[in-house]
Amino acid sequence: MQAIKGGSYTITLPRWWVLKQRLRKGSKLFMSEDGAALKIVARDVIGKRRRVEIDLDKLGNMRSVRYAIWTYYMQGADEIVVRSSEPLAADRKRQLREVRMDLPGIDIAREDDRTVVFIVSEQQEEKKLDDMITSLHNVALTIHRDAVKALVEGNVEAAAEVVSREPEVLRIYRSIIRHIAQCSMNPETAYRSGVSNTRELLTYAVFARDLSRLIYHAMYVARHFNRYGRKIEDTDMLRLIEMLSEQVYRMQSLAVESFLEKNFNKVLHVTDMMVEVKGLEESINVRTLQSVSDVDKAVTLMMIVREMRRMAGHCVAIADIAANRMLAPDEEIMLVRTNV
Repeated sequence: MQAIKGGSYTITLPRWWVLKQRLRKGSKLFMSEDGAALKIVARDVIGKRRRVEIDLDKLGNMRSVRYAIWTYYMQGADEIVVRSSEPLAADRKRQLREVRMDLPGIDIAREDDRTVVFIVSEQQEEKKLDDMITSLHNVALTIHRDAVKALVEGNVEAAAEVVSREPEVLRIYRSIIRHIAQCSMNPETAYRSGVSNTRELLTYAVFARDLSRLIYHAMYVARHFNRYGRKIEDTDMLRLIEMLSEQVYRMQSLAVESFLEKNFNKVLHVTDMMVEVKGLEESINVRTLQSVSDVDKAVTLMMIVREMRRMAGHCVAIADIAANRMLAPDEEIMLVRTNV
């Protein structure tokens, strides 16, 4: 590094890197601060679209093909080509078209009798990661609330509707993982997404995974009740389940806030609340074993309570992720505990 007039500095780029990136005089570079590092990327590389091909003959069944498309999408591919050596049957074409329902921003650019080409809209890159996380969080809270409401009101149809929302959750989750992958490959996308240190992308990925698992268990609250298929006539038991639900609902809100706000006090509060959750779970299970003679009803109640305790466990995991995000060696966080 050399100093020049005006207080600025210059650095020399390695010849091997310039040749590898095919740069020349006047080529534009993008620079961004990444923690303690400075990233330099050629804009031609940033703008290059990522294209992949899937050989349908090698994968064989359509389930594997659709799974491969989902995976390439989440890895950040911009164009996904599905090829077959034989003309595609109408049913296979239909299943490929249905992929558009699974993945936000994807569409079919062109197709013929042996090929289908998917492209992904660049608009996906404009989103903030925190906004996407908040969207998934709000969906999780809504599913939790509606599942418990259906249980308390004895509304089996409403419980079935909650279970039917799984595709919506998967769409949001896949778009988040794709965006994290894009941020890891493109510092300009990371900058626009509010990520100033790519180390944080790992915490975002783990956070999204735990939040999606939390939603999975919330859906199973509705699924267990839907399987039982009739109103649970036990006001006191339902009241205890509502108390447990309120505790878990509050834990999730605090856990997500602790991550987004980098609030260590809320991390500690979430971990403290787990004690009460375990106590409520034990009380409900003991009461169930002592007072419920209907085996199917008893099993349903205990499984619902187990799902809620697992939801609380994922809240603690999210709080742990928040703590790891904010207590990195290069971060300065004031660890003063106050009431939340």
